[in-house]
Amino acid sequence: MSHLFYNYEFARSLWRAFCEGFDVQWKPYMDMPTLIAWWKQTAKSLHFKKVWISGFSLVPSVIWQERNARIFEGVSKSSRHCFVMIKSEISLQMTAAIGSPLSFSSSMCAKRLGISRVRYKPREVMEICWCPPQRGWVKLNSDGCSLGNPGKAGAGGIFRNENSEILQFFRTFLGVHTNFEAEMIAVITRLEFARDMGITHLWIECGSVAVVLLISKGRIPWVCLQKWMSLTSYLNSLTWKITHCMREANPVADFLAKTAAKFEVSSPIQSWPVLIAIELEVDC
Repeated sequence: MSHLFYNYEFARSLWRAFCEGFDVQWKPYMDMPTLIAWWKQTAKSLHFKKVWISGFSLVPSVIWQERNARIFEGVSKSSRHCFVMIKSEISLQMTAAIGSPLSFSSSMCAKRLGISRVRYKPREVMEICWCPPQRGWVKLNSDGCSLGNPGKAGAGGIFRNENSEILQFFRTFLGVHTNFEAEMIAVITRLEFARDMGITHLWIECGSVAVVLLISKGRIPWVCLQKWMSLTSYLNSLTWKITHCMREANPVADFLAKTAAKFEVSSPIQSWPVLIAIELEVDC
């Protein structure tokens, strides 16, 4: 296999030409496992990854054909001519799909390699909405924030029923905590409010994947463990679930948490700001 990569000047010049098309310096004289690892690692930083990966089989194929032609047929082509053949093959087979407009350097790369068909992946637009709970349930949207991580932290939460009506909302200044701690404390303190409100069917939505996973598995960090243990009997009597939601579906709780942290307050909102009022109306 070494003659396909290193052993004579024709092979080395063809590899150099292919790599230079990507503005990558060819590194000869590596053993095969190291070369494969380097090739895969380099692909991660390139715009046209599929073209680069395909080169690992395409270039040796051209080298092998040229070697056989020179030995058995007595004819030869220059490395420059063979590189044109490689570019033609790339142009025929490769349609490079990318998610963003090409930079100047990437456009030059496409030109050097003969990538003539470059198309852009259309951006996927996804509408994210808050959804009311099923009949007989109450949904709690909870959020926590830390200004500094760690820094001044706040927790916010809002309870709404199946008709999107606000049953209760809260904001609490927590002192100094990390974002994760604020998110976890926000959920657990809101569970205490749910207990006091006598809620029997509760759907909790939280913006932190880590918090959702830990609570689902009952793996509560020490900072909240005592409060969690005090809620055990209530949780056992409760029909409940916890799920993750995108930030776009949680703007009200996010507002409550941020204002609690920013202004160091735990008092309720007297009147909703216009943008939050619009969000509540859209949710309805």
